[in-house]
Amino acid sequence: MGDILKAECSKCESEWELMLGAGLSHGRTENVIKEFPLEEASKLKKLLEHHEDWSFSFKEAVCEACHNCIALPAISGGNGEEVLIYGICPVCQSKDVKPAGAEDMRCPRCGSGRISLHITGHWD
Repeated sequence: MGDILKAECSKCESEWELMLGAGLSHGRTENVIKEFPLEEASKLKKLLEHHEDWSFSFKEAVCEACHNCIALPAISGGNGEEVLIYGICPVCQSKDVKPAGAEDMRCPRCGSGRISLHITGHWD
């Protein structure tokens, strides 16, 4: 189950809705692979076959190309903290993305405001 968050900038008041975590459909490997670019499919299959203990989730990030807060698909291994592979920006398909924790997330639009995240719901 995932969380729906509202991301807001403290300075320019930009807002985004992020769906973080994972849904029920992400329990199947083929559905996880669909969250990444098509050209990555064979690479991902091999990666997941060699890492038995992996997890999938959408993580908060900023896109340096289109200046949006985004939910970035990511596959983690082992303890869930070591990220093995990140996806691309769902808005502009750029690879120029920067995963960020909520405590240090700067606004990608104005560059000076801090982003605050508030849970507004859940999804599965």
